[in-house]
Amino acid sequence: MENLYLGIMTGTSLDGINLAIAAFTATGYEVKATQVLPLPSDLSQALRLLIREKHADLYTLGQLDQACSKAYAHAVNVFLERVQMPASQIRAIGMHGQTIWHAPQALHPFTWQLGDPNQLAYLTHIPVVADVRRKDMAAGGQGAPLAPLWHRYAFHNHMPTAVVNIGGIANLTILTPEKTLGYDTGPGNTLLDAWILEHLHQPYDHEGAWASRGQILPDVLRSFLEDPYFAKPAPKSTGREYFNLAWIEPYLHQYRRTWPQDIQTTLTELTAVTLAENLSRHLPPHRPIWITGGGAHNLYLLSRLQALLPDYSVASSEAIGIDPDFVEALLMAYLAYCHVNHQPGNIPDVTGAREAVILGGYYPA
Repeated sequence: MENLYLGIMTGTSLDGINLAIAAFTATGYEVKATQVLPLPSDLSQALRLLIREKHADLYTLGQLDQACSKAYAHAVNVFLERVQMPASQIRAIGMHGQTIWHAPQALHPFTWQLGDPNQLAYLTHIPVVADVRRKDMAAGGQGAPLAPLWHRYAFHNHMPTAVVNIGGIANLTILTPEKTLGYDTGPGNTLLDAWILEHLHQPYDHEGAWASRGQILPDVLRSFLEDPYFAKPAPKSTGREYFNLAWIEPYLHQYRRTWPQDIQTTLTELTAVTLAENLSRHLPPHRPIWITGGGAHNLYLLSRLQALLPDYSVASSEAIGIDPDFVEALLMAYLAYCHVNHQPGNIPDVTGAREAVILGGYYPA
């Protein structure tokens, strides 16, 4: 049987279920198939409400946990049928689950993802590797970001370079032959998506078109940048439970007459500025910066990032044959591969863990 693994990911943007099948070796990988399937709208709305309100009764949590599992299983089965691949060809599924709370700085640090791997394994007849963040946290790490491990594996031929994943949260990876550095810089798309949904009832700002027609509000931007997260040293990670519409409101109290479109433009600038400041701090000039995640399609955001980094080349990872939409799904497939082959899945210098550890638990079919 070919060494195939399937990764499944729904990120902080809650905009779909991303799936990828790939084969891995010690020296490289081959993508066999990819697919984006919709997250059921009622489930997406319920998850958004849960994350925004930050509380739910235990029954609701249990229902959402199972709903996520069944949505994932349905997506996997549909995906495999479309690509005409039997479940028996997949060695394991890597399932991240839907993050509802990430609190690495709590008195008792924890991270919480919904999705029952037992249900997924049973409904797909494929073993599942899941719960991939908590072993790193048990070892004293942040449990995030985990993407730098995959970036080092997939982009090693392009070092020194930087890989920027702009999902709901933005994170960067600095890759040099000597070391790998990575952390969450702050909001990516999550504030942009929430703001345009609130005002235009659209799930995201297509190509950044709405933001591109507004103006940057310097006073508002300065207020945003005063948040202590941005000055905090790495290792650090964050999530939608921190950067959301409730985070925006206090800063806008004195700007009630501001046009909503200008806030969208300013929020886009916030993502661009926080990324640019961190990238220029760690990456030598004249090196490529590859953008992955949904933010790779925000042409206005990319143009602002390039304007703030004139001594660098900023481009979607698609330019080197790596589909920006499936990097996180491929990460999950790779973490499943690492677990099955007893390889560590974290980078201690990135997460702050005391040691490299094998991530996740294994759930037989």
